[in-house]
Formats: sequence, structure tokens, C-alpha cells
Amino acid sequence: MSKGENLLTIFSKGQEFLTELKKSDQLAKEIMTENAELKLQIIGLQRQLASKNNFIEPSKLEEENRQLQQNIKRLEHHSSSIEAE
Repeated sequence: MSKGENLLTIFSKGQEFLTELKKSDQLAKEIMTENAELKLQIIGLQRQLASKNNFIEPSKLEEENRQLQQNIKRLEHHSSSIEAE
């Protein structure tokens, strides 16, 4: 292999390496962009979850209200029976 062919081979391999390096750089940028988008999605989902955890279904509130009213009636009845004694 002559010196000129050797330099051409080195140059060619350098070009291949540079092409692969540019592809890797582009891939890294795409991954970073997708990572940022996923972080925003996670924040949004965490907010949704937090708001759902703070939300009590109306049916549960109605049931709790009914139980509290029963407790009040029971306590009033108990109080009136003690006063009667």
C-alpha cells in the first residue's frame, strides 16, 4: 500500500467516524428532547393523581353524612333517656 493510499484510507475512516459521531450526537439530542417531554408528562400525571386523591366521591360523602346523622340521633336519644332518669 502506498503512502497516498494509506492516507486515503485514514481519511475515509475518519469520515466514517465523523458520520457516526454526528448520528450519535443527533440521537443524544432526540433522547434529551424526549426525556424533557416525558418529565413534563410525569409532572402532569402527578398533579392529576394528587387532585384525584384529594377528591372525595359524592356518594362517599352522602354515606358519611348519613352515618353522622344517625350518630347524632342516637346521641340525642341517649341524652334524653339520661335526662329522663
